[in-house]
Amino acid sequence: MPKISVIVPVYNTEDFLLDALESISKQSFSDFEVLIIDDCSTDKSKSIAQKFIEQDKRFFLLSNSENKGLSYSRNKGLDHIQGKWVTFVDSDDILDSKFLEILFFAIQSKNVDLACCSAYSFRNSTDLKIKRNNTSLKVLSGEEALKIALYQKGYPDHSAWNKLYNADLWKKRRFPVGVFFEDMATIPWLFLDAKKVAYINEPLYLYRKHNNSILRTPYTEKKAELLDTAEKLFSSITKEYPRLSQAGMNTVFSASCSILMKTPLKDNFSSVQKRAWKHIVDLRMKLFFDPNIRIKNRLAILLSFMGFRLFQKIIHSGIK
Repeated sequence: MPKISVIVPVYNTEDFLLDALESISKQSFSDFEVLIIDDCSTDKSKSIAQKFIEQDKRFFLLSNSENKGLSYSRNKGLDHIQGKWVTFVDSDDILDSKFLEILFFAIQSKNVDLACCSAYSFRNSTDLKIKRNNTSLKVLSGEEALKIALYQKGYPDHSAWNKLYNADLWKKRRFPVGVFFEDMATIPWLFLDAKKVAYINEPLYLYRKHNNSILRTPYTEKKAELLDTAEKLFSSITKEYPRLSQAGMNTVFSASCSILMKTPLKDNFSSVQKRAWKHIVDLRMKLFFDPNIRIKNRLAILLSFMGFRLFQKIIHSGIK
């Protein structure tokens, strides 16, 4: 049985998939299996995967009967893993050659159930210029890790990738199907379930930015579910972990600003925009003197006193 299972959901990433699979294949830690989940790709992604599994017997291909989305594919992978440890890799991203080795060492040496690293954003694999840190390894409580994620203070964050998990953590957790921002709805609870989290400040996960990625495609009413997800997370966190309620407020505030920044100025978005504005008004004074919030959130609070229309116009034009 392999020690680690790697789940790679695939949908129409023919331009990047080979880079992703090769980066996994070349890992310095070799005791793993890779479950490629093809979500009914309409390009050459499936054929690329089929050719790759013939070259490396650690790779396996599973296919969905119809297009079901990222969450469904990840969940399907979780249903088939054999490893005691599991990680997720998006099919347009790349792993550093020591990603599995370093995260597995962190888990073993610190006796934790979850380890994560920082990430590096890039566009072209030929232009990678990674800035190496003076690597350090520290252990956080689950609440400390979640607090950092809720305040968006770097890493740990609530991305599903850039982490190695004890597979037992997923026995009672799955990604919500048909929901955008499924990571925000899921990963916070994994931090808390794990109790302790090892963090390595090394960019071992390489995140590719491109125009067809989910977060860079035009905003839709479906994407506006970001606010729903943030609200539900805040409500649950406040009820179960009241010490984190202030950090949860920051997540709702940030989501509200994101809605006003990214949604088109059209009538079909007016309801969610008004809801976002109400959160901004209700939370701004509760957050302004919080030393943990980011500078751009503090700036957004100041701008909010100019009123809804002017705030919306300014933030929509490019505060990023």
